[in-house]
Amino acid sequence: LFVGDRYYAKAGQLSHVVEHGGDFLVRRGLTSCRLQYPDGRALDMGALLKTLTPDRTLDLPVLVPLSGAGGRAPLAARLIIRHIGEEGAAKARRRARRKAAKNGQTASDKRLKAAEYIMLLTSLPAEQASIDHLLGVYRLRWQIELAFKRLKSLMGLNDLLAKDPKLVRSCLYAKLILALITEDITSEVLDSFPSAPARPSAVNLAAAAAHL
Repeated sequence: LFVGDRYYAKAGQLSHVVEHGGDFLVRRGLTSCRLQYPDGRALDMGALLKTLTPDRTLDLPVLVPLSGAGGRAPLAARLIIRHIGEEGAAKARRRARRKAAKNGQTASDKRLKAAEYIMLLTSLPAEQASIDHLLGVYRLRWQIELAFKRLKSLMGLNDLLAKDPKLVRSCLYAKLILALITEDITSEVLDSFPSAPARPSAVNLAAAAAHL
């Protein structure tokens, strides 16, 4: 199962996954790949969003047409749309307005409406993956993304002083080992009672790991 953000919601990339025996779960934006209804009619995302209400979750069978398909059939998929809640929607609308303002534009009503929902596109059939399961998998992807951001900002995971592939791999392994040791020790300290026996400090272990 290939899980990706909106950047990967492109017909060619999704087709590549399916043709190589995989399935996909990607987030969809307003400007992502074209979609069709099962009868071949074009799907107008703006019109579809107008029919939605915050209490309604949509699980819609769709087709992903392939440009320059050369006779290839479109991809069968499911479009999942769920409201993110009033608090989340308010934050998302503010982000959409700020992003448009940076570009000297005004956020359209359609974009503000879309900001209130999470839209996922998947090739997994309903009997294999429920809506809640798919949303949970996508949230896990975001947690992994946040973990890498923390590793970059706190441990300099992307600050590599080598160019040779073998040296780069060794450097990454060392930093990942350091991250795992730090997380393990930190969790022990947070879970321990204040009067517990003294434990090796995370600082000393981190310094030792840095010399691996």
